[in-house]
Amino acid sequence: MKTYSKNSWINKWNVGHSIFFSIVLILLYLFNFDYSPINLDLEIIICLFPILLIGMSHGALDNNKGERLLKNKYKSDWKKIFYISYISAAIIVIIFWLLFPQVTLILFLIVAAYHFGHEDCNFLLEKKNYLNNFLFILKGSIAIFSPLYFSFEETINLFQYLLVDENSNFILTLNKLYYSGSIKTLLTILTLSSLFFLISSKSYRVLLIIIESLGIIIVNYIFTPILAFTIYWCFLHSVRHALSLAYFLNKSNPIKGFKKYLIKALPLALLTILIYLSAIIFMNQYLGLISSSLKVIFIGAASLTFPHVLLEYLLEKNEKRA
Repeated sequence: MKTYSKNSWINKWNVGHSIFFSIVLILLYLFNFDYSPINLDLEIIICLFPILLIGMSHGALDNNKGERLLKNKYKSDWKKIFYISYISAAIIVIIFWLLFPQVTLILFLIVAAYHFGHEDCNFLLEKKNYLNNFLFILKGSIAIFSPLYFSFEETINLFQYLLVDENSNFILTLNKLYYSGSIKTLLTILTLSSLFFLISSKSYRVLLIIIESLGIIIVNYIFTPILAFTIYWCFLHSVRHALSLAYFLNKSNPIKGFKKYLIKALPLALLTILIYLSAIIFMNQYLGLISSSLKVIFIGAASLTFPHVLLEYLLEKNEKRA
């Protein structure tokens, strides 16, 4: 698990970014900001650009992480091993989604919840323990259950676009949970579970987690699921990940770190954007804009998230042993 010194610039930037993101949303709620849903096609187009430009470049430095993991052991062959393994893992996820959509979607939501919680809370923790992994899932699950509570029908429609049949056991189970009030209960439990970070954090850090959780709930209360996801993923989660990468590249100077990050990230980010746009254009001929875009965005995100999370896990374990 990566940790940062108390005096490092990334701690200040992370805290400031989290407070700014949360306060903006809290103010929107307090001033009764009312978002009127627009045509879903237009929402997809609006969301597509920040998702491709910011969200999908999330793992743009994974090749550098692959080098750190493999170079010492495999020398000059590390690139071949990394790219073949990474691309194969992404393709396997897509194939599994096509063959077993319900199972893969559920696994993706679990992995995404863990990843969201890990990225959102890791910089606040002072102690390392196994309980943190459970708390990461709880914190990250707030972003999963909030749209189900505030925009249930719209969220179910999104799931149905992702190859899930409307009469599937997954959809039927979600319906039962929603209409029985269980999703509201789960969301409440997940939010209150942030208090457990008292075990390993100072009081102001716990307060920051609670405020940020409130911001995530509010963004799902105000906006439609696709817009809420875009705002959270691009402007909180991905920005925070970019901060951690810039810090890794230059621990003393954030400006130099960001410049180096942009230079290193640009090639893979552009390639990813090109592949995604090509896939949307091709699939649009057969499925339409909404279906093709949602499939490419979310199934594509899953195909990159699984190898990305696995790579970070292996790298973390490898560096602990070193």
